[in-house]
Amino acid sequence: MNSGPSPDHYYGSTVRDYERIRRTDPIWTEEQNLVGAFLSGLRRRSTVLDVPLGTGRYLGHYDEGGHRIIGADLSREMLAAASAAAGETVPGGLHPVRASVFALPLAAEAVDAVVCTRLLTWFGRRHVREALREIRRVSAGPVIVSLHLWRSVGDASLTPRRRLSLLAAMVLRGRTPARTPRTRFNRESAMVREVERAGFAIDERTEIGGGPHSRYVMWALRPDR
Repeated sequence: MNSGPSPDHYYGSTVRDYERIRRTDPIWTEEQNLVGAFLSGLRRRSTVLDVPLGTGRYLGHYDEGGHRIIGADLSREMLAAASAAAGETVPGGLHPVRASVFALPLAAEAVDAVVCTRLLTWFGRRHVREALREIRRVSAGPVIVSLHLWRSVGDASLTPRRRLSLLAAMVLRGRTPARTPRTRFNRESAMVREVERAGFAIDERTEIGGGPHSRYVMWALRPDR
C-alpha cells in the first residue's frame, strides 16, 4: 500500500486555524497568485481536481471561473471545512471525495486540469513518481504542482553563511552530509525527470521562496502527448 503523510493530525484546531496562521506568509500569497493565474488560463466551467483540497483555499479562484471542483483529501475534517466554506459560492459545485492522490476514483482524463500544492514535498521520490503518474492518468489538461527542493552542502548556489547554517542544522539532527536522507529531492533535475517520466512537459517554473535549507518551486505542466 502506498504511504504518505498521515491525515491524522488534520483535525480540530489544526483545521480551524489552518488558513488563519498561514495567510500572512508571503509564500502563501504567491501560491494564491500563481494558482489564480493558472486557473485564469482555463476555459470557463472547466472540471478541476484539487488534491489535496484542504480547507478549500482556492475556492475564490474557482468561483471566478465558474469551475466544477472535485476536491480530494484524506482528512474528513478538511473536506467538511471546505464544503462549509464553499456553500453556494462555487457555481459549478464542489464535489468532495475522501481519496488518496495515489488512487483517485476517477476515469482516465476525467478532469480538465489539476491543482496539487503542498503535497508532493512530503513524499519520497518513488511516491512523487506514483502521484504524478496518477495525476497524469486523470487529467486531460494542464496541472500545477509544487515541491521543496532540499539543499545539499554541495549546492553551488549556497553562500558560505548558508552552507554553514545547513551543516549546523544537519549536526543538530544527528546527520552528516553522507547521511542526508535520499527520499527528498536535492537536485531539480531529478524532479524534472520524474515529471517527464509521468508524461508531462514543463510550461513554466517559478521559484517563490525558500531559505538556507530549501527552495520552494511551482511548476505549470501540460500533458506531453
